[in-house]
Amino acid sequence: MDNNNQLILKLFPNYFKKVGLILILSVAAVFIYLIWAQPEATQQTKDLVKSILQSVFLAGILLIAVARDRVEDEQKQLLRLKAMATAFVFGMVYAIIDPFISLFFRTTENHDARELVGTMLIFYLVLFYILKQRRR
Repeated sequence: MDNNNQLILKLFPNYFKKVGLILILSVAAVFIYLIWAQPEATQQTKDLVKSILQSVFLAGILLIAVARDRVEDEQKQLLRLKAMATAFVFGMVYAIIDPFISLFFRTTENHDARELVGTMLIFYLVLFYILKQRRR
């Protein structure tokens, strides 16, 4: 490619993967602590804590997803874009099909946007890792 058409993604430095992992591990630690320490908490408190922990967990996954690898070349950036596009399509199909699956199995469970975004980010990370391994 010539310099005018070169693909350049603005990614965070590599150490943001560690920051994201620390956030995810801290969410897991707080979750385990709350299961043992506060099993009799009110439903309102549980919902608030669940919402906060989901948000911090998503922030951790997002930091991992947008942090660059140690060696970031143009081919890895293309793999990132392919994985993100596939994850986006997966998320849209999931959002469209999920109500029909709930209707078919007669469940009233509603999924919120955090769960959809989390599923898409995890799908992206797994797919990006698989694509990187195939490239080798």
